Amino acid sequence: MNTLAFVTITLASVQGVEWKTTAPVECSWGAVAVGFIESQGHAADMFCEYTLAPVVSVRPKTRPDF
Repeated sequence: MNTLAFVTITLASVQGVEWKTTAPVECSWGAVAVGFIESQGHAADMFCEYTLAPVVSVRPKTRPDF
């Protein structure tokens, strides 16, 4: 089962600049973001802090509103 992660991206060319997602996302999102940053001429690193949240919901239907 694929799980979601909090992604942290550190801008290596500027000391102390870092972004962290506020909600769990797929780790591949970070690779896309790093690719964009590097295409702009900056160096960036990333790491994923995995959670237990699955990518695909185990309950495919939402609960009805009463």
